[in-house]
Amino acid sequence: MQLFTLAQIKEKLSYDLDIFDGDFINLESELPGYINEAIDDAEAIIHKLYEDYFLSRATITLVNGTAQYALPTDIYSAKIRGIYYNDGTKKYEIKRIKKFSQLLNIDANSDEYGYILLNNGATNTVTGNFKIELQPPSREASSSNVTIFYIRNAKRLSADTDYCDIPEFINFIYAHVKYNVSKKEKIGQDLTVTGTLLREQKLLMEQVLSDMVPDEGNNIEGDMSFYQDFDD
Repeated sequence: MQLFTLAQIKEKLSYDLDIFDGDFINLESELPGYINEAIDDAEAIIHKLYEDYFLSRATITLVNGTAQYALPTDIYSAKIRGIYYNDGTKKYEIKRIKKFSQLLNIDANSDEYGYILLNNGATNTVTGNFKIELQPPSREASSSNVTIFYIRNAKRLSADTDYCDIPEFINFIYAHVKYNVSKKEKIGQDLTVTGTLLREQKLLMEQVLSDMVPDEGNNIEGDMSFYQDFDD
């Protein structure tokens, strides 16, 4: 699947919409805004129908005595799929602490890590206010033993060399931009045509996402949630 840069996307749209002079649409500020708006709407559809399209992983570097850690900068709405500990010998899932009364019984020297998702008051324009708090706090210095799996954002495009990372749905992005430009022009016939095209691309996108599956494995895992809830 070919990846297109912002420059290539702008060039195609300029030809398709005949907006080379930049008088009606500013090619350096307004057009990228329309493109990123289309990416935002595509992202919302993807998250709704098949969020694992954006599944990613990162390492959380532990610092001795530190409890709170920032989430990855590209995480989508604090969507954590799982956090795992692995020092080569000891391996386990770091589970979310659901009952805060458990904190009263944590042994800082022996218990496995659990975590709480916090939304602190400190403002961060990239990741928001979310952090994970390990309990007990880290007993390790500069350790990379913790891996987080999470759902990331689609990439917003700012530099001309930035690549759109949802290439399967580039035609939805084109259709979305053309519709918004038609709305600005207020030409009824063009608006009808571009509106129909956008609906067709949205439907196609939804159909593709609905059919996506991770693999064809047929292993069925036992549902242990009852026992986990009972233990909690």
